[in-house]
Amino acid sequence: MPVYINTDLTAMRAARMLYGEFRRLHDTTRRLVTGSSAAAPRVPPLRDHLAAEVRGVGQEIADTNDRIGMHETAGEALAAIRERLLRMRELADQAFAGDASKKQLAQMDKEYRGLAEEVTALLADTEYNGTTLLSGGDALVSLDLDAVIEIRLKKLPDDATANLSMAIAQTVAAQGQLDVGLPPLQRSLGYLADQNADLLAFEDRIAKYESAMQGVEEVAASIQTLSDAALAAQANLSGEWALHLLAPN
Repeated sequence: MPVYINTDLTAMRAARMLYGEFRRLHDTTRRLVTGSSAAAPRVPPLRDHLAAEVRGVGQEIADTNDRIGMHETAGEALAAIRERLLRMRELADQAFAGDASKKQLAQMDKEYRGLAEEVTALLADTEYNGTTLLSGGDALVSLDLDAVIEIRLKKLPDDATANLSMAIAQTVAAQGQLDVGLPPLQRSLGYLADQNADLLAFEDRIAKYESAMQGVEEVAASIQTLSDAALAAQANLSGEWALHLLAPN
């Protein structure tokens, strides 16, 4: 009489096929996330590339913020210089009128000299993170105010008022230069902030995807373990049946 041993080979094959599909899915995802493959071992990992992009954009944001800070700081200093120059022109106009006494002229000259010293200090000392903004070769804007700084009201030159008016016009033009340059920087900052948010969101999705793939790997390993255990059990059962059939009655 024929003997049939039920090893459920169909189920075992299905389990092995399912494990193989899980393994291929995991390997494909790992290559996508890490950038690794046998054909292109030198491709940098996607996670490392993305982290470098995030660092690069972060540095660009910091640099743009610095540029905006430089523009704003320079603008505040220009407003302070312009305020002092306007007062210096008022004093020069009063001195030109010739109505002031010697004592009043001396007081006016003293005030003028004090304002000129403040202007000189603002030109030399206005800086942002160690970068001088209104003087030197790397100045954000350039002003030439030596002619008005050196004026003495006691010996007032004929072109003093004209020079002061030109100095004030310089500050207005410089402020206009800053005002033109500031909006593009602010737009760039907004674009960079959006780009940084997108990169961080993508980085978060990759992290979640990796976590999910770890779960897939664990499930695949469990399937493999169960499949191996089932095959081993069937093999043992087959051996027992064979011994039973061969045993004498």
